[in-house]
Amino acid sequence: MEKFRKSRVNLTAFWRSSRMQIERQKAMVTLLKRPKRNRFADFLHKQKPHHQIAAQIQEIKETVQRITERRERYGFNTLQQTPTTARKRHDPRKASLFLKETEVIGLESPRDELIVVLESSSPHRLVASVVGMGGLGKTTLAKQVYDRIKGRFDCHAWIAVSESYKVEDLLRNLMKKFCGGGLELTTQNAIETMDEVALITHLREYLHNKRYLVMFDDVWNNEFWSDIEHALLDNESGGRILITTRNIAVADNCKTSSWVVIHRMKYLPPDKAMELFCKKSFQFEYGGCHPSELKNLSAEIVSRCQGLPLAIVVVAGLLSTKEKTVYQWQKFLESLGSEMLNHSDMERILSLSYNDLPYNLKCCYLYFGMFPKGCSIRCGRLIRQWIAEGFVKSERRKTLEDVAKEYLTELVDRSLVEISKVDGEGKAKTCHIHDLLHDVIFKKMEDLSFCQVFSGDELSNFNTVARRLTIIGSSNKIPSTIDVSRIRWFSISSQDEMLNSTISKFATSFKLLKELYFENFPHLDHLPKDIGNLFHLRYLSVRGTRVKYLPKTLGIAKLRSEDGRSLCGCIEKMKCLESLYVSSTSEEDIIELESMTCPPEFLRRLYLVGPLKKLPDWITKLQNVTMISIKCSKLGDDPLKVLGILPELVELRIRNEAFVGEQLRFEEGGFPKLKVLDLYDLKGMNSMRIEEGALPVLEKLHLKTPKLQEVPSGIQHLRNLEMLQFMDIPNELMESMDPNGGHNYQIIQHVSSIRLSCEHGKEYNFYEVISKIMKD
Repeated sequence: MEKFRKSRVNLTAFWRSSRMQIERQKAMVTLLKRPKRNRFADFLHKQKPHHQIAAQIQEIKETVQRITERRERYGFNTLQQTPTTARKRHDPRKASLFLKETEVIGLESPRDELIVVLESSSPHRLVASVVGMGGLGKTTLAKQVYDRIKGRFDCHAWIAVSESYKVEDLLRNLMKKFCGGGLELTTQNAIETMDEVALITHLREYLHNKRYLVMFDDVWNNEFWSDIEHALLDNESGGRILITTRNIAVADNCKTSSWVVIHRMKYLPPDKAMELFCKKSFQFEYGGCHPSELKNLSAEIVSRCQGLPLAIVVVAGLLSTKEKTVYQWQKFLESLGSEMLNHSDMERILSLSYNDLPYNLKCCYLYFGMFPKGCSIRCGRLIRQWIAEGFVKSERRKTLEDVAKEYLTELVDRSLVEISKVDGEGKAKTCHIHDLLHDVIFKKMEDLSFCQVFSGDELSNFNTVARRLTIIGSSNKIPSTIDVSRIRWFSISSQDEMLNSTISKFATSFKLLKELYFENFPHLDHLPKDIGNLFHLRYLSVRGTRVKYLPKTLGIAKLRSEDGRSLCGCIEKMKCLESLYVSSTSEEDIIELESMTCPPEFLRRLYLVGPLKKLPDWITKLQNVTMISIKCSKLGDDPLKVLGILPELVELRIRNEAFVGEQLRFEEGGFPKLKVLDLYDLKGMNSMRIEEGALPVLEKLHLKTPKLQEVPSGIQHLRNLEMLQFMDIPNELMESMDPNGGHNYQIIQHVSSIRLSCEHGKEYNFYEVISKIMKD
């Protein structure tokens, strides 16, 4: 359709241009009618424009010819017509409807399992759904099952649904298939005039006490079940419905009112894949087996198909017409990807699922084409990329990460993406796509100028229209002449050390860059100094590099007191913000954050560096925060009363005179989930009290308090404490905890690891005690 629109625009431009040419010709005739003495001079003067006009006319003719060819190719007869249907496409599913059982390979086991399910004695309506990506053989399997059992039902019908359908037409077709040729003419005419409700009523009456079997092939619409469930009533006579679909949501929706069994199609194992390949490639020669000289090549070709029956059948069909020589097969293997993709049925079938995606998911799915074929992709990285690009739409009371995970789940449900690995909780960790789907979207990605993927040697061919650039593999020096001013996304994965000298200058020239990836670039040991000036940068990855430090302008630093109110207003709008870091300009400039009343609901990490009048009141509203770090805040009041009520807080750091009082008190019931407590450089604190019932799950306690006079009161209550560290404490206090006679050792001996240090001038003495060993 897009090409058609362009053609229409070109035709309009052509007619306008032609009109202009006619006007020019009229003007020329007028000139020729002028007096004789001027004609020859005018003729010479206009001779050059004549040649230019003639060249332009020839160019217009060639353009029109190309438009005409495209019109014929895409089936447009006039500007007003839609694509012609006179030339029908070949439907490869037809062949699967007429296969003999002996021709079907690798489906015997699932066929028998489905037959058992559909022939079960339960009287209730049952839906069996066959789910999988295009080309896995869903229709073939369903037809084998259908043919085996249809004679055991009172009536049966096979309905091809496809992407779009009208409910009324579907119901009429269903009625006609049930009745076969037994419908009287008057009944047939009546059916044609019925509306949806009448058709449903008629079908229910017909199926009132019948045991029926219906096969719906190639269902796409998630709401399909709601369209047909009332027509196929649960008459407690053992009605059975079989559905093939690429989208598991189609099957899940049937669960609202029916018993559902889902069978997920699997790829053919290597032995079955080879058997199918040989049956199709050598069906009329070599006894259906590959000759010995072609054995290795056959194995390599079959492995490239990755167990997808459609790919195996297409490849085998192409090879069946070629000479059975090593040279011909080797040549075919070298161009295997393009050979398969150029096969119209293959590309069309694999493209259907992509074409059915909503717009935002199409953009997300195209991202898979920017990764090397066959690689597993971290799900976390993928969803962060989508978010940084703006592909993920915000939804009420959901973080963008949650919405992006739903996008990924939908792609999995649509049989477009496969989960490679899950974590201990069963959540998706890595994912991948089939190589043939990668070929399809890679081609679409290039056609749409979505991204260009290069080895460095090809960069001179960079398309300046593309907004994304990926460099994979070894490469020479990046040409300085490349215009990358429009690039929004840049990724590099290279083993080439030469790039390290030019990458800084190259990367910082991306003024509009949103995402920057230096993954698996082991020679990169630092980031460009000016990378913080990339104002639009939302995501930066240096995984697999030697980079140890990030530039400093990456965070909200040097906040002035007078800017606090504006900052609070901005933060309140960041509904999905998870991490916030704020630091002041100096030790005297107070961080002003009191004007914020509704902090981001999903904030999980908070870092405050600089003086505070007090802890902001909104901190008590952080119901999801897991980590808080406060530095240089100079709080005189005990901050623990505020922080202790946070229900999800796991780690707390109070450092560098964040608290300047003398005592901290942990009250009963406070900090219910805190596991790590770090009190560092609190130079004024001399005592610490822990009430029984406070810090119930604390595991690590770090204290650097040079004025601490005694072991924290109540530390014996911390029964889950595993690591205790005292630094820069007075020598007398350290000696009191010595396992060899120290009077305070008994109250800390339940801790498995203790580390103590005191200061004598510039020297430090360390005692490390493993209490369990001492006890033994």
